[in-house]
Amino acid sequence: MVSSDRIFSASENFLNSSPLDGFSGSDVESSLLVSPLVANVLASVSASAAILAAEPQPLNGLLGQYYAGSNFEQLKLTRSDASVNFDWGAGSPDSSVLENSLFSARWSGSVVANYSETYTFFTRSDDGIRLWVDGKLLINNWVDHALTEDQGKITLVAGQKYDIRLEYYENFGGAIVQLLWASDSQVKEIIPQSNLLLPDVTAPTATTDLKSITQSGGSDYRFTVTYRDEAAVKRSTIGDGNIVVTGPNNYSQAAKVVNLSQDATGGILTATYSLEAPGGVWDAADTGTYFVNLQSNQVSDIDSNFIAAGSLGTFRVDFVPPTAQIEPLSEIVGGGSDYRFAVTYRDNLAVQRISLYDALQVNGPNNSTIPVQLLTFSSDRDAATITATYRIAAPGGSWDSADSGNYAIVLQPKALSDLDQNFAASQTLATFAVDFLPPTVQLNALASVVAGSNSYQFTVNYQDATGVSRQTLGDRNIIVTGPQGELRTATLVSTSPEGNGTSLSATYRLDAPGGSWDEADRGLYEFNLQANQVSDVLGNSLGAVALGALQVDLTAPIATLSWNSGIKLGAKDYSFAVTYQDASTVSLSSLDDQDVTVTGPNNFTQLAQLVSIVPSPDNQRVTAIYRITAPGGLWNAAAAGSYNVRINPQQVSDRQNNFVPAGTIGSLVLEAPPAPTIPPIEPSSPNFNQWLTDWSQQWLNQRSSELPTAGQSLNSWLTNIVMARSLTVADRVAWTFLLTTIPLDASALASDFVTAWLKATGIPDPGLRGGPVDGLP
Repeated sequence: MVSSDRIFSASENFLNSSPLDGFSGSDVESSLLVSPLVANVLASVSASAAILAAEPQPLNGLLGQYYAGSNFEQLKLTRSDASVNFDWGAGSPDSSVLENSLFSARWSGSVVANYSETYTFFTRSDDGIRLWVDGKLLINNWVDHALTEDQGKITLVAGQKYDIRLEYYENFGGAIVQLLWASDSQVKEIIPQSNLLLPDVTAPTATTDLKSITQSGGSDYRFTVTYRDEAAVKRSTIGDGNIVVTGPNNYSQAAKVVNLSQDATGGILTATYSLEAPGGVWDAADTGTYFVNLQSNQVSDIDSNFIAAGSLGTFRVDFVPPTAQIEPLSEIVGGGSDYRFAVTYRDNLAVQRISLYDALQVNGPNNSTIPVQLLTFSSDRDAATITATYRIAAPGGSWDSADSGNYAIVLQPKALSDLDQNFAASQTLATFAVDFLPPTVQLNALASVVAGSNSYQFTVNYQDATGVSRQTLGDRNIIVTGPQGELRTATLVSTSPEGNGTSLSATYRLDAPGGSWDEADRGLYEFNLQANQVSDVLGNSLGAVALGALQVDLTAPIATLSWNSGIKLGAKDYSFAVTYQDASTVSLSSLDDQDVTVTGPNNFTQLAQLVSIVPSPDNQRVTAIYRITAPGGLWNAAAAGSYNVRINPQQVSDRQNNFVPAGTIGSLVLEAPPAPTIPPIEPSSPNFNQWLTDWSQQWLNQRSSELPTAGQSLNSWLTNIVMARSLTVADRVAWTFLLTTIPLDASALASDFVTAWLKATGIPDPGLRGGPVDGLP
């Protein structure tokens, strides 16, 4: 009777279909090499069972392979058999593919004992039979014979799998084959399906954890491969020849095993492999994709099922982030609801398409931000070049002058990346302007015309939020209207900056009417910007603008000295007035404490202090009040004399910077008071002391400048100063008394004499330095 789980036709040309002579190798594994077709068949058995929702298809039993010919000449049938217990009589396993005589069969798989002891394996066959268990030939009766029972012994360990292979051929006559076993604990019986296992024909699987190299400088690259098998991965098959990695620049290298880890069942083995960097260090020259390929006949399970050669995956070497380039921008259309633009992204390997959604932001005026909406891609997947189209909505629903200003399209940080998470740095990709207004214009402060020069230059400042167009500036921008209504064009001299700019200064030249500026050109010159001459970069043009006017006046103001009264004796200061007159206007800002210098007797020199300004309504006449302080603090007879008032150079001017010429404009006079006559008196008079005091005060008041200098001898002072003038009778009385009553040596200093004199008369010390006498009228 045929007992099988499933039967398959076998018209295919199977590999390894010749008889095997025996087992080899010390590992607990089958040396039977099953063809890929058989492996597929067994896999199909399991898959089909799952699909049909039947009970799980057991892997118990043996793989049966049936051949035409008594020596395995031609494989005709492959199936899984629950056990070997067949009596085909005069027939065959399958009359549709096998003749009744001259066929052979091979059963392979594993056997599992229930007890750890010696087992006797029995075969009953007609004709030839042979049996291997654990690679050992236990029965070998490979000749024609009638039904015969053969046996062989082997010690087994309970629960352990042992490879088993049974081969049989039928020549002529009856066809019987049975496989039995027995032990001290096991009754003799056909080996049941529960103790038989189909051969493992499924190779292990391999998975990797490949990651890209995004940092330069490393010397190697390590990755792990996890091998899994239902039985066990054969550890000894893991080595340096398993995997070859290929990549750019003809890179090809076998990966080296640096670590192995296998679980207790043996079914999961993790191997860590290492690759050396090309040239010793990973750098930009190594950029590209590397292919990790498992080699054929390298990694197997303990049943010698080798993983087929193939790719385990790829990893990339990539240190370079993508780039972003804005496509040419269009102009904003007034009234439009949005603005659209395109950006082209490039990467040496591939731009990560999903990163483009949030890559951009638009920054607007007043620190505003506008969300960016992605519309389209040029590629439906990650690619080396992707052009994306974006849209922003007008801030107020439509573009108008309220939206004026500059906008920046900014690549956000940590947004744009390639497949290896190399992020592009944040940067401004482009700017665009929203501007429906023309530039503004302002004439800079005008300088004065310089007499005798052949031209006059002035500067106009243009400003615009989006930029003034430099090419619209030229010789036709400005017309100047002269005093008699004549029109003159201003010639453009230069601009700063030289190109377009949000603030652009233009310098123009106006040529003098008669070839050089003189008093004949006096009058008002009006500067007028012409309409539709100057525009911004978006074409918004300025209308006609009156910029300002220049007053040409080459005559300096006239200064006149005036005062109300003369200098008074005993006063501490003196104020005087200077009146400035000009045909246009006197510059009030030019008046200060540096305008006037007053000089006088005894080397007197002093800058007059400006006290106040009294201008006329049109500033054509301005009276300035100045003040000087008395020499020594008081105006006295010692200060008598003429004082000159002088205008200092480059000080007082009109609005055109025509300065009052330097020079003396007048003088002030302090008259010395007449000396009173004091009659002489005899020293014996009872009023002599008072008389001497009065005479001394008068002398000091009139001749304080003749007091001795420090260190001057008495003889020198008396001879060269005191006695050098003619003396009155009263002078002779006084000097005779003083010189005879004040005891001093001939070598005494004059200052000692004066000190004793003043002490005797009770007059304060005048300082003895040739200065005024304090306290005297």
